[in-house]
Amino acid sequence: MYEPKVAVIGRRVYVMGGSGPMLQYPEPIPGTARAIAVGLRGVVLENGEVWSHDSGAWALQGTFPVGPTAAPHQSMGAVKARYR
Repeated sequence: MYEPKVAVIGRRVYVMGGSGPMLQYPEPIPGTARAIAVGLRGVVLENGEVWSHDSGAWALQGTFPVGPTAAPHQSMGAVKARYR
């Protein structure tokens, strides 16, 4: 199965075809956060925003929660007792 090669260069999405890279969408990716994932249908930005380009224009689909995950603080004694 052929997997298309997709990249973000200068806030624009390109697809590598047989004749070289081709611009996938005429508009640049919205926002200012760095793109961290890209596919044929859209991108995920570093701030968690998910943008798609299914309907001819960029549309915000939602936002992944970003940032540190809270974890309870336990003493070493409590951790040892838990695994005895």
